[in-house]
Amino acid sequence: MDKLTQKLQEMREETEQVRRDSQAMIQAYQMSQENNTHTLGKSLVYLPLYHFQFQQFSASLLVQKHRC
Repeated sequence: MDKLTQKLQEMREETEQVRRDSQAMIQAYQMSQENNTHTLGKSLVYLPLYHFQFQQFSASLLVQKHRC
């Protein structure tokens, strides 16, 4: 009976370790998803600025082309 109890305790400990590891993996995944969303959000904030800068650059190229 002692061997059976010991084996049961070992299985419980292994199960608990698997649960902790799984939780850690889920948390790491969620954090990476949040970071990706945050990074994308920051990029989208600057998109209009980049578009405006590109338009200004294109306009300056056209002016230079017509001057030559």
